[in-house]
Amino acid sequence: MYKMRLVVLTLFLCGFCQLFAQDSGSSFKMTPPPVPCLKFFPGVKQFSITGTHYTMGEMEGQSGMSGSPVAMGVNINYAFSSKRTLLGAQNGAILSLAYMNVSMPLKLTETSENTLSTNAYNLGIHWVLDLVNGEKRDIAGEIISRKPTVAAFLGAVLNYMPFNMGPLYEPLGYTEDIISKTLTSNYSVGLAADIPLGFVISLVPYIRYTSSQVSTTMMAPGMFNPAEVYEQTFTSSYDFMDYGTDIDIRLFRNAPDWVISLGMAMAQIEGLQNGNRLITLSIKHEIGKHYSNTLIGPALH
Repeated sequence: MYKMRLVVLTLFLCGFCQLFAQDSGSSFKMTPPPVPCLKFFPGVKQFSITGTHYTMGEMEGQSGMSGSPVAMGVNINYAFSSKRTLLGAQNGAILSLAYMNVSMPLKLTETSENTLSTNAYNLGIHWVLDLVNGEKRDIAGEIISRKPTVAAFLGAVLNYMPFNMGPLYEPLGYTEDIISKTLTSNYSVGLAADIPLGFVISLVPYIRYTSSQVSTTMMAPGMFNPAEVYEQTFTSSYDFMDYGTDIDIRLFRNAPDWVISLGMAMAQIEGLQNGNRLITLSIKHEIGKHYSNTLIGPALH
């Protein structure tokens, strides 16, 4: 009964904070942090895979859309600990790989429609330093207590998206491919924490500063001169800061190494309120962690 009251109270407080932040114009988000793993031990790894299906709502008739754009993709993260400590603190790295397919139904003319599609590829690496590691282990390597963890992280993420805009110009009699290639690089630094509320629930707040550079190259053979290939590159940069929180829940008492993110579910609810449909399925598994039976259920070996 106590745990159920704790869950309800946590959801209420987070929901209130989210509404307050939106009303005040801040960038608060109920979402998983940019680093899926915060607590590192030698020999401990973490693997997560997330599938996403996203449909933008209320887009028909806007910007030449004949329907709603749809995106489907998968994101894989692999975290591993460093064999050496830094300044006495454990650290580790997180490798991420993501793929996304995007389809955009367009109304080219009054009688002509076409669906443009593209793929986006994402490659990232984050380095995480445990400033305070709240998970304590005994001599046998079992986790016997969980207290707040605070970690700093540095990250670099590259995103590449090629796009063929040729079908947009077919009604005008231009049949060649018009290719745009966009490369976005993001460099970020931030802090994240894991604050346990008992064993089953944890709050995971974060704050992050990101610097982004975008480079887009367009190539159109014979667009202005049949004998030449038109090519031009556009560059831009911008910086931003965002912050938010997630809620991690361990559903299975006898398998605490499996964790789900409630922040993903709440982000989906928010999307529905905005007319969007977001379906996300995420599985995260800690490898090499053993929890003492004094903490939760039987010991895992």
